[in-house]
Amino acid sequence: MDNWPGFQKELWHQISAFGGIALSGFAVVFSYIIGLKVLSLQFLTEIILALLVVILIRSFYFKQRPDKTTYKSWVGKLDASSFPSMHAMRVFGLATILSINFPRPAIISLSALIAVSVSVSRLIMKRHHISDVIVGGILGVLIGFASVWLTLRFI
Repeated sequence: MDNWPGFQKELWHQISAFGGIALSGFAVVFSYIIGLKVLSLQFLTEIILALLVVILIRSFYFKQRPDKTTYKSWVGKLDASSFPSMHAMRVFGLATILSINFPRPAIISLSALIAVSVSVSRLIMKRHHISDVIVGGILGVLIGFASVWLTLRFI
């Protein structure tokens, strides 16, 4: 990616942002504002569960990122670890929640396309190995289902 023109690098960074915490937080707030409070709670539950899963795994298993990110603290070590991909986990979790709540082919297809694109962007940007995004995606789907189930069970 170092030899790519600036616009291509920026494009992959922008695609990657769909798996970031800012979009997840926006989904929580936006769905709450438009009156979809249960959906908002499902998104919030997904964010919390994904964070807990990543902290737990990365606390006991460290896998160096392809770009060899350095660290100096425990929190830095969590961020420097590539396994599993938090971006893939978040975006696949959001896609799963959207697909369950709005089971329409267009929504399912678009959310799946975005989730796969984010995962590919993480590989191209050399932030993750293929196993990181695959496991992150699988965990994201499971967390998405768990978030819907927990929310509906306890609300």
